[in-house]
Amino acid sequence: MLYVPKILIVDDEARMRNRLKVLLGFEGYNIHTGRNGREAIECLNKDSYDIVLLDMIMPDMDGCHVMDYIKGKHLDTMLIIMTGHASVDSAVKCLKRGAYDYLRKPFDFEQLLARVKNTVDQIKLKKENEIVRGKLEVTEQRYQYLVNASPDIIYTLNPEGEITFINGAVESLLGCSAEQLVSKHYTDIILGDDLNKAKYRFNERRTGSRATSGVELRLKTSNNDYDPEKSLIIELKSMGIYDKPVDEPDKTFMGTYGVARDIGDRKRLEAQVVQSAKMASLGVMTCGITHEIRNPMAVCSSAAQLLLKKPDDRVLREECADKIYSNIHRASQIIENLLKFSRTSGEDFGSVNLNEALELTLSLITHQIKLHQIELNREFAKDLPYVMGNANLLQQVFLNLILNAYNAMPEGGKLTLSTLVNPDGEVEIRFADTGCGIPEENLEYIFDPFFTSMPVGQGTGLGLSVSYGIIERHGGSIEVESTVDVGSNFTVKLPLTRDWKNEPLNPKP
Repeated sequence: MLYVPKILIVDDEARMRNRLKVLLGFEGYNIHTGRNGREAIECLNKDSYDIVLLDMIMPDMDGCHVMDYIKGKHLDTMLIIMTGHASVDSAVKCLKRGAYDYLRKPFDFEQLLARVKNTVDQIKLKKENEIVRGKLEVTEQRYQYLVNASPDIIYTLNPEGEITFINGAVESLLGCSAEQLVSKHYTDIILGDDLNKAKYRFNERRTGSRATSGVELRLKTSNNDYDPEKSLIIELKSMGIYDKPVDEPDKTFMGTYGVARDIGDRKRLEAQVVQSAKMASLGVMTCGITHEIRNPMAVCSSAAQLLLKKPDDRVLREECADKIYSNIHRASQIIENLLKFSRTSGEDFGSVNLNEALELTLSLITHQIKLHQIELNREFAKDLPYVMGNANLLQQVFLNLILNAYNAMPEGGKLTLSTLVNPDGEVEIRFADTGCGIPEENLEYIFDPFFTSMPVGQGTGLGLSVSYGIIERHGGSIEVESTVDVGSNFTVKLPLTRDWKNEPLNPKP
């Protein structure tokens, strides 16, 4: 709807009053008049006006009283003072009292019209600002609601790393109120073992694609500050806040904005899936493991029978005792390796010797591979650097890939395991088989959950999917090359040295 400013003209001179009414009316303004101060107040009591043109000298009530009334009751009304007794001091007093503009009589119409138009422009600008302010308030209320209703922890830090805002999700997740955490340093809520990992990430300075994303950390909860088992596992996404766009020079770092998502349930489900896949792998290996344990037990049984028949033969007694001891040790080692593999994997990462992890995995399945007429070749690099990881989880990956190769060679074949350091500073573990290969149309799906080319009942379709997730958590990758009837080559790549998730320490924004 078209906005038409409403103007009240208050002047005790009828000629001046009527003249201004006609002239301003021609300009499209909605004009009302008052002969004196009392009529002006009566008009203001009945209606609201955008502008009041007020004569200061009137017989019954001077303009100052009307000004005081308007400023007390009609704060949005703009005042333009008209007087024939003008001086600089009187003009200053009127402006201080609340007048928007000041005209000295006599004045020409063009002068008045310019002042009125300027005042109308100010009114329009003020109304537009009020609309924008109202929209901003609604947007801010909506944003505050979304932030406070979010199940994720949302926080901001100042440049010193102190919490300046944190939403109400901390109450249910950490067991303390937001008020308790504001002004505290972010390290107060990080589990001690994760402080180095959180440094430069929880208080991130970088922006865009280089900012922190997907970093797993553990936060303290109020019921236990130091027990990792009772900590909150979160996935962190954070970025730096600056006073200017990041591509501009001379910008100032204002702090950090971050979102921490509770992934405890997800981690527990992942652990269950990994353990299920591990148990499925053990089921496949049962025959081979049973044979591996039965052989040393059979040797022990034969040696014991010989001892019973010839208990006085000292040489035979020593030989039998040695065989019994060595085979019991062998069986014990197989059982120990089996227990190590089958136990639930923890979350702790440490230095891992990949060659040793491969050997331990092979000890569980070597016999079965040989029975299957598969030639096993090891090409392990000497002095292979350690990687940061979870040995038990990596062994699960290795076993899955070895079993895949095993299943791909039902008529026997050749399996080559090799380790090396590539030019990109990564450790590679390669699993090359001469099996049936993977059809090209299946290659893009092999890491999807429950995808399997095995007959119904002979495969869960979880092995490669679980392996992919484990290697991704280690910051690595799995690549595959395959040709039908020629074989497949799976390559696991892991970073050599890393603060295991994301980029270097002490980064630039």
